[in-house]
Amino acid sequence: MKRTLLSLALAATALSPMLATAASSVQMKVAGTIYPAACDISMPGGTTIDYGRIASATLNKDTVTKIGDDVRAKVAVTCNAPTLFAIKSSDARAATKIAVAGSSPATLFGLGKSGSVNIGAYSINLVDPIDDAGKRPRVLSTPVGSTVATATALVTPGELVSFGEESGVKYAAHKSVTADMKFTTYIEKASALPLKGDIKLDGLATFELVYM
Repeated sequence: MKRTLLSLALAATALSPMLATAASSVQMKVAGTIYPAACDISMPGGTTIDYGRIASATLNKDTVTKIGDDVRAKVAVTCNAPTLFAIKSSDARAATKIAVAGSSPATLFGLGKSGSVNIGAYSINLVDPIDDAGKRPRVLSTPVGSTVATATALVTPGELVSFGEESGVKYAAHKSVTADMKFTTYIEKASALPLKGDIKLDGLATFELVYM
């Protein structure tokens, strides 16, 4: 009986290597998550451009009036790592912009309505950009769906505005960029406006970060 038990024990011992080699491969899983750099966009000086009270007597009777002189607001994009990003603008008052001589309608933002009359329009240029390295990146504009950029400071609703290197039209990754939004604003001719009461300028634009 003891010999039988020993024989069984030896048989089990002999089988052990055979059981181990029966699994001829083993799978190893490599896990992790790659996440994009996080960026924030802000307007440090506030998000309202206020022209205050504009006397109707200062408006041109039969031609569009340009108001304000070098009106600016700061825009800043800050990321936690160098990132390729762009800013996409949209105009909630696009249907209200007036025609301005010398300006393409596509580059203008609307100022709302007074009754059935469009009040005016404005354009935005991104100027004096500076990045986290103290360099002056070039402002680039790219139509949505295109990869071809052009060097222009003019912000066109619906297009992507990005920041490149100091020269050329190549996109560049930045950790932060601050620039001035320079506004040029136009008011419809006085003879077309209902001037019996106050007319409130009502422009509304959105600036969205897009990762490239």
